Amino acid sequence: MTFVDEGKLKLEDTVGLFIPILSKNGKGNITIADCLAHLTGINGGNGKKSRELITDNQNMDGVMEKIALLPMEGKPGTVFHYSNIGLEIAAAVVEKISGKDFKELFNEKIAIPCDMKNTNFGTENDSFGCRWYHKYARGLYSFSTNDFAKRNV
Repeated sequence: MTFVDEGKLKLEDTVGLFIPILSKNGKGNITIADCLAHLTGINGGNGKKSRELITDNQNMDGVMEKIALLPMEGKPGTVFHYSNIGLEIAAAVVEKISGKDFKELFNEKIAIPCDMKNTNFGTENDSFGCRWYHKYARGLYSFSTNDFAKRNV
């Protein structure tokens, strides 16, 4: 939402404006709001299946190429499907706008201002042995219990 507040992005903007490969594959009219609300219309299967499709691509362009190939299960904005695919697309959009990697943006805009010292993006080897973690297409997001509580501030 920081990019919306700064006027760099609108929730009504379509992802095709920023990620042309999604337009080439019929997904260009998905809005940022659709991405954040799990309403992309993309059928990513269950969480495990969608992670298997895209976790071998550690760069944003590779992840977007894989997402572009996923089937649609309905018109964007009309079909709720809980998955991280929309969030991956939104992350790719803010990377395009800022020219920075999402990990760098997360640290700059969230982790450092919130004093989240035990939060990391990387691999399981980088997880500090943290109890909480979340896998996403480009790695692992790990955090301590205290940092988890801070993210809701």
